[in-house]
Amino acid sequence: MAALRPVTFALRNARQFSTSNALRQAVQAPAVAVPAKKPASVRSGFVGFLLGASLAGAVGWKFLADEYRLTNEALNLDIRGLNESIMRLELYVRTLQDEIEELKLRRK
Repeated sequence: MAALRPVTFALRNARQFSTSNALRQAVQAPAVAVPAKKPASVRSGFVGFLLGASLAGAVGWKFLADEYRLTNEALNLDIRGLNESIMRLELYVRTLQDEIEELKLRRK
């Protein structure tokens, strides 16, 4: 607390800056007319937002559609491969059944 005493003492005893009203008016710069903001800027901002959101949505939709197509093609290839494997297995089982029938007929 003792360390803060010189700082607070200096702040309390500091001179305040002030000028007279006449001097303050002489130094002031002339007012410059600021152009009014047009409402078209709000509209263009809204249109830009909608355009950006639509573009992002379209790109996302295309990405999802491409992923769906690729996944669908891969799934179809797997189904075809599984179907071919089942056909080969059925053919193998039929040939085994035929051979078993022939062996049964030979034993009799």
